Amino acid sequence: MKKNLDPNLLLVDAVDQHQPLGRFLILLFRSFEDDLVRRLEKEGYTDVSTADLNVLRFVRPTGSTSVEIAKLAGVSKQAIAKSIATIEDKGYIKRRKNADDGRSQIIVFTPKGMRLLQTCITAISQIESIYEAKLGKKSFTELKSSIAQLIKIYETK
Repeated sequence: MKKNLDPNLLLVDAVDQHQPLGRFLILLFRSFEDDLVRRLEKEGYTDVSTADLNVLRFVRPTGSTSVEIAKLAGVSKQAIAKSIATIEDKGYIKRRKNADDGRSQIIVFTPKGMRLLQTCITAISQIESIYEAKLGKKSFTELKSSIAQLIKIYETK
C-alpha cells in the first residue's frame, strides 16, 4: 500500500526538518556568502562578488595552479581561467611562473589581495560569532566538527 505524501512536505519554500541536508547547506552557504560580500562592501571592497569568492577561497597563501583551483571550485579549467583574469584585472591576484613546472603558472595574492584575505578572515570570524551566539559554543563547535567528518567521506573517494 502506497502512503500518500503530505503536500506540505513538497513545498519548495519550506525550510523544515523534512528538507534534505544538502538544501540546508546550500541555503546557509548562500546566506553566509551574501553576508560576507556585504561586510566586504562596508570595508570598501565593492568590486568583490560571490563568483570572485569561489576562486579566491581556493588560492593558497603560497599560491595555487589554475588546475588546482578549478578542481577545488568544481569548474572547468576554461571557466576558472576567465575568473582568474577578471580577479587579476581587479588587482587581487597575479600569475607568476611555476618554478616546479615551466609550462604552468602559479596564482598568488597581490598585496591588495592579502589585505582582502585578512578582511575576509575578520568578517568570517564575525559571522561565525553570530552563529555561535545563536547555537551556543558547544553546539557550534559540534556542528563544525560534524560537517568536517561528513566532508571526509568524500575526500576518501
